[in-house]
Amino acid sequence: MIKKIKYMLIMEKLPSLQRFIKMKKVTVQWSTRIMNDKETITKSKSKYLDLEEAVYMYVCAYKTRQGGIVFFPKRPIYIGKSYKRQNDETVRDRILEHFNDDTGKCIMKKCTKNSYVKVGKIILEEIQQISPKVIQYVECCLINNNQPLCNDKPCKISYTGYDLQVTNIGSYKPLKEESLCFRN
Repeated sequence: MIKKIKYMLIMEKLPSLQRFIKMKKVTVQWSTRIMNDKETITKSKSKYLDLEEAVYMYVCAYKTRQGGIVFFPKRPIYIGKSYKRQNDETVRDRILEHFNDDTGKCIMKKCTKNSYVKVGKIILEEIQQISPKVIQYVECCLINNNQPLCNDKPCKISYTGYDLQVTNIGSYKPLKEESLCFRN
């Protein structure tokens, strides 16, 4: 981590060390992959799919002859978010919506083999509570740093939230382990 900070300071990608120290920090605990088909998503007993406040990503993958999993391309296809609204929307609800929208069409077009969903539970470190704004900034930071193919949100181009460090743990690949985002 210290090597990364020094490198960023040298390359002038880090506005200042003082700003880095003051930035807000969150951790995202990622689930293992869940096959992206309606029946599996509907019937899955994964507690992650029932989260109301979370981020999620779609990845393309195939199994090797040795039984391993290879993700392609080396980045997520789409990153989204769920936040409970008036209808107690869950991640499962958001994912099922994508079977009938343009995001779902893009995912199917990009994934010639299997597509999987991974769900990220947000663990707050310095932020008091999860709010729509916190989830939006976490999603935007992940999109900005990982450049998923099917996201077309403005945050893919520039990040406008508060200075934020997102650390991914669990089954986070193909995401970067850490995303640093600074308000432009």
